[in-house]
Amino acid sequence: MKHAVDKVQKMFCRFGRKLTISSENGDSDFQAFIQPLRYKNKMYLSSVHGELGFNTLTKFLLLCPGDVDLESVDGINVRLCLGDRDFSVDHCEKVCFGEQTLYFWAIIHQNEGAAENEN
Repeated sequence: MKHAVDKVQKMFCRFGRKLTISSENGDSDFQAFIQPLRYKNKMYLSSVHGELGFNTLTKFLLLCPGDVDLESVDGINVRLCLGDRDFSVDHCEKVCFGEQTLYFWAIIHQNEGAAENEN
């Protein structure tokens, strides 16, 4: 079981982008995958092109390692940073293998004022 967790962790370290969680307790860096959220009804087809791909600049999918506890992120005093862009967590869930948390997935949104930095 530990072997599966190690493989997932290595994947994040090798291919993920560097994000920072900033809170009252300080900053913590981690590697994660972030991409525009794609809707089944193709709402994003009239979107704009940005650094992270085609999107509406509102919602993103975040995948991060299981040791980054997004469940404790309340969205009020915590922010996720990718470079100079700030994000807040709308919803998150953990994915487990047995009793081990493999990774978290989250729906995040770019905070107001940060969207202008994209263009």
